[in-house]
Parts: sequence; structure tokens; C-alpha cells
Amino acid sequence: MKKIWVLLLLLVSVVMPVTAKEDNFFAAEGSLEVKESVDATTFAASNNIKSSAQINGIGFFAGNMVTVSGASDYVFAAGNIVTIDGVSTNDVFVAGNQLSIQNSTIRDLYAAGTYITVDSDVERNLYVAGTNVVIHSHIGGDLKISGDSIQIGEDTIIDGTLYYPEGVQLTIPDSAIVANVEEYELDDDVTIRNINPVQTMLWSFVFMLVIGLVFLAINKKAVKDMDEVEQKAGTFFMTALIGFGTLCLVPIASILLMVTIIGVPLAIISLMIYGITIYISAVATAQYFSHWFVQRAVPNQYFSFAIALLVLYVARLIPIIGGFVTFLSLCFGLGMYTVLVIQGMKQKKETEVKEEPVKRKTEKKDTKEK
Repeated sequence: MKKIWVLLLLLVSVVMPVTAKEDNFFAAEGSLEVKESVDATTFAASNNIKSSAQINGIGFFAGNMVTVSGASDYVFAAGNIVTIDGVSTNDVFVAGNQLSIQNSTIRDLYAAGTYITVDSDVERNLYVAGTNVVIHSHIGGDLKISGDSIQIGEDTIIDGTLYYPEGVQLTIPDSAIVANVEEYELDDDVTIRNINPVQTMLWSFVFMLVIGLVFLAINKKAVKDMDEVEQKAGTFFMTALIGFGTLCLVPIASILLMVTIIGVPLAIISLMIYGITIYISAVATAQYFSHWFVQRAVPNQYFSFAIALLVLYVARLIPIIGGFVTFLSLCFGLGMYTVLVIQGMKQKKETEVKEEPVKRKTEKKDTKEK
């Protein structure tokens, strides 16, 4: 899980500046500040983000330093240092290294990070997972918390139950008011029972959405090549078949390379790229369907991508069909990346062939002059 966070933060932190129109749902700049009211769901990716706007929709924010205030329907924020200050919203989903939630009106709060401080009231439930967690809140429902060091502030009031894992350092002062405290065990059975498929899908969707938006913003040529793939059932399944072949052959080839000492580094690099490509395969699949179907109704490239990705993740939750959708999405996305690599190699070779005669003429001319 930590590797996924690191990958996410690295991808977000290297967002290159792109031009953002005023009527767009998506904005990506080196430094971004949103002040005016936005009457639409908003996507913002930048190194430094400050948003104090009233958003009549969902706010998605990703960057190195993220500060969010103002009112919105829901808030999704991810980054290295994330501050939620003065927010009025239904639910907040926040993830990063250093998280600070303060002076806000929040219905349900979900937070995951390394250092987490919650100094804001939560109307219903608070779910926190981090290494060092500090709570100064009035929680109307339950507090489910996981961490190595957990500190409950003197002014904390918990109307429901405080759930915490066994064996952790938990500090509850006498002045804190906690209706009920319950310790739970961290074993395989409990972990499996506590998995909520909807919450898991939601977090996965948020991660993939951020990665996908960054990919669309900084890889214009790759996105253009994806969009040029024909809208035919035969083409789709042929690309998926290529992806299935890549899925099977790359591990075998890597194992064969490891037999030789010289091939070990190449095998390790191949497996790393292979794993990353599998993880982001949904990006290529969502972009394909976004271009050919969703953009007809929603012209904005970034918003249509978000819709296509959401539909894909919801389809994954459908019993029986969900497994087939997941596998087909994986194969198609992997196949799309494989096709892009092959096309890139062909284009490079064609360019070298075209440049060769010019190079020879130049060499002959230089020889004559000498």
C-alpha cells in the first residue's frame, strides 16, 4: 500500500503546466489558486493548490501542497502536505503524508496518511489510518482508528464507540469524553471481514483518477495515439488478445533472463514496468471508451474520462460480470500500451531509414571538402 502512495505522490508532483480554460472542469498548473465560485465538479492537479471557492459539485485536488477551504458537496484530496481548513461539505476523503483537518463542518471523514491531526468536529463517523494520529474533535458517531501512536485530546468528545487496534500506544486523558471504547485484533479474519468492497472501489477509483488525469495532461502524444485506435469490436478484442499475450509472456521472458547474470537487471526492470503497467491498465481502457462514447455527450476530455473510469469501476462490482470486466479491462489496457510501444519503435525506425540517405550525403560532402 505504501508503494502505491509513493507512486501517486511522485506522479502528482511532476505535473507539467498546461493551459486551463476558464470553462474547463480540469486545471493543471505549476501553482494553482481557485477563488471564484465554480458551478461544476472540479478537478485540480498542481504542485501547490489553494482552493477557497464554493464548488457546486465534487472537488478533486491532488498535488504536493494542497490547501482546501470553502463549501462543496464532497472533497477528495491527495498530496504530500494536505490541509483541510474551513471546509463545509458532506464527506471528506483525504490521503497523504502530513494531514491537517481543522475548523470544518464535515459529515463523515476518511483520512489515511503518516502524520494526521484532526481538529474539527465530525457530525457522524471518523475513519483514520496513520502512523501518528492526534484527535481533537467532537465526533457524533464512531471513531475507528488505526496507527502506531494514537493521542486523544483533552477536549475530545466521542458520542459513539472508539475502536482501536490492540498493542498500539493509545493516550486518553481523563477530561476526554468517550461513550465506549473497544479494542479489536489485527488478524487475517478481522481484516477480511472489515473489507468493504464499495469503500475499496472508491479509494481505488480516486487513486486511478488522479493518475489518469496526470497522464492525460502530460502525455498528449500517447493520448492522441490511443484515440486513433479504431472503434471496432474486432480491433478491441485484438488489442485485448495482444494484452493477454503480454500478460503471459513477460513473466516467462523475465524468468529466462534471470538465468543469465547479465540479464538480471533487465529482468528486474521489465517486471517493475510490467507491474506498473498492469496497475494503470484501467487508464487506457477508460480513455478508449471516453473518446469513442462519452465525449459525444460530454465534450470535456477530462470530465468524460472521469465518467468512463467511474462506469468501469462500478461495473467491476457487479457479481460474475465484474470479474470478466476486470480481466478484459486489464488485457485491453495492457494491449494498448504494448501497441503504443510497438508503434513508437516502428516510427523511430522509419525516421532513421529516412534520415540515413541525408546522413550519407552529408558524410560524402564532408569527405570531398576535406
